[in-house]
Amino acid sequence: MLSINDSGGNAVFTFDASAGAEFTKPLTMATTGGIYQGSGTFASPTTGLKIWNDSGVGRIGGYNSGALQWYAGTDGKFYTADADGDALRLDSTGLRLRMTSGSETFANVVWCRPISTADITTNYHGKILSTYVSGTKTAYMQFRTYVNTDTDSSYVARTVIEAQGKVSGSTSGASMEVVRSRTAYYINMNAEWVGFGGYTQHGVFGSTPSITPATGYLVVWFSSSGSNYVLNVKNSAGTVKSVTLT
Repeated sequence: MLSINDSGGNAVFTFDASAGAEFTKPLTMATTGGIYQGSGTFASPTTGLKIWNDSGVGRIGGYNSGALQWYAGTDGKFYTADADGDALRLDSTGLRLRMTSGSETFANVVWCRPISTADITTNYHGKILSTYVSGTKTAYMQFRTYVNTDTDSSYVARTVIEAQGKVSGSTSGASMEVVRSRTAYYINMNAEWVGFGGYTQHGVFGSTPSITPATGYLVVWFSSSGSNYVLNVKNSAGTVKSVTLT
């Protein structure tokens, strides 16, 4: 057995042919010390893993192409970063993603298959993203399901927001479904009733819609007749009835 001792004769490192090597006493890092494995150097990492002393506090992080990609803070938070700064933070309060702006890389929550897909627009994916447009001072939040119908014309994207509950053994609820297929895009709302706390805005169409509703449903639209407007309905048989609003 070989040992490296401190000035008091106590083993700091112990090397044993059968048990292997171990740190026998706790180790600390000087202000210029640390551990680095990867390309580049400890002082200027390129791609690799680094443990270092940051103003007296130990840090661990990973680099890629010279940029710090992730690190763990002693504040109980885990961060990932890119060229625009911290992009993600995870701690006991939840998950935070940077709201992107301008040309910054989007920080998204993405579902794709397989998870290693390089270009998620090739087939299909789902994502949640948020961005801020400084010119209009507008913050956007998007829930998106995406399909590439050029890859497969049978793909359909459906983004659903719903509230479900079990009542007397049966599960039911209200939902809003946004749909995009190769040939159409539309919104379905399913509820006992839909309430609006303000005005609703409707387009005025010059022709009868080509779609035919399912049994028990009506297609409703407005058209114009001279200086008047016309409220139209079309049933599942294709019959159109109209009322002129004067």
